[in-house]
Amino acid sequence: MSTLTVEKLKKRYGNKLVLDGVDLEVPPQGLTVIFGGPGSGKSTLLRIVAGLEAEDAGTVWLRGQDVTRAAPQDRRLAYVPQNFALYPQMTAFENIAYPLRLKRQPSSTIAPLVREIAQTLRIEDVLNQRPDQLSGGQKQRVAIARGLIKRADIYLLDDPLIGLDYKVRERLVEELRDLQERLGAIFLYATSDPLEALVLADFIVVLDQGRVVDSGQPNALYEAPRHLWTRLNLGFPLTNAVSGTLTKVADGWQVATPWFRTAVEIERPDDGERAVWATFRAERLTVDPPQDGSLLTFSAEIVLEEDIGAETVLYLVGGGTTLYSVVPHREGEAPKLGTVTVGLRPDDVMLYDSSTQMAMGRGVATDGRG
Repeated sequence: MSTLTVEKLKKRYGNKLVLDGVDLEVPPQGLTVIFGGPGSGKSTLLRIVAGLEAEDAGTVWLRGQDVTRAAPQDRRLAYVPQNFALYPQMTAFENIAYPLRLKRQPSSTIAPLVREIAQTLRIEDVLNQRPDQLSGGQKQRVAIARGLIKRADIYLLDDPLIGLDYKVRERLVEELRDLQERLGAIFLYATSDPLEALVLADFIVVLDQGRVVDSGQPNALYEAPRHLWTRLNLGFPLTNAVSGTLTKVADGWQVATPWFRTAVEIERPDDGERAVWATFRAERLTVDPPQDGSLLTFSAEIVLEEDIGAETVLYLVGGGTTLYSVVPHREGEAPKLGTVTVGLRPDDVMLYDSSTQMAMGRGVATDGRG
């Protein structure tokens, strides 16, 4: 069974530490996504695994073997870079076949492989066309096909869909997911797109400032990540985060924010008051909620509605900050601007330490008065 592990990888460019002791064990099956913002170290990590860059410290293991000093061609993996330029004088077929021709494989072997991957990526009808005759989405599919044509048990894909419009990306995400399942190989896929990460991944590794700050299955990371950066960035629209103060009270702990106060359960309690971030997902914030005492309720002013299809994003102002709420879209309903009551389940509130940015606990059920 194929395996991919890196231990304590470090990489510096001048004074900038790009990778800061990265440890990563990729699950032997499924599609693993490295999710992080620009400059988080995603591309550098993949290039080091591919053997295209040298690490300053650390070890790369492939299939149980130390390949840290091995040449790229000896690592037996396929790498799809972020910018994969096509040869303008070649047809799509010739571009895809080029890596196999470099290995001097016979045409009788190359042709069926090209047509197979072209069919998977839905470009079999443009194989005789040159790049200047292709659309942007078709060019990207050809580039991806060329990167994947070399059969391997480990594939590294460095944000290959960046720059494409949303609809094209959506289709290609589905096709890459299908391809990974059919090949049964390890796919290590880097992206800065949170929706792409959630849709593609069987397992997500979150990279921030050169460090792994979170890892786990998509649902687990979406619901209860251990790091604030993951909570704020993995998902759409943005997660609400309001500053608050955690204090000890007679019967436990309480967090107070400009919007609400509520009892909380703390994972590692101590006696110190501290600054925290109280976070909650936009879809958990309801407008005109039932007044049954089960919710935290407070007033806010809707200043903007943004229609995103099946749902509407509400921008709410109050308490010195802006909050986001997602509600089902109702065709023909007039925008509802002005002051409203909003509600939130206390246990939908997750707390993060303002200093360490690590998860501390979450709210517990109250009578909704704050």
